[in-house]
Amino acid sequence: MDNTLFEPTEESGLPVIVNPGTHGAGTIRQGFLEHSNVDMTEELHALHTLATWKNSIERAILAIDGCGD
Repeated sequence: MDNTLFEPTEESGLPVIVNPGTHGAGTIRQGFLEHSNVDMTEELHALHTLATWKNSIERAILAIDGCGD
């Protein structure tokens, strides 16, 4: 709807309202930080690998284009 307010849609289904820690819901703990689910080392390695592949493909395309002259 606006900022951090959401409204239910057909895809999301109806909201489920339960007390924290019951019926499979998580608990709320004050003073704790949420851990990231992203490993920055793995992501940087993946980006480096993709950049290397991209550069190799670009060089191959340029080499093929140069052969047609």
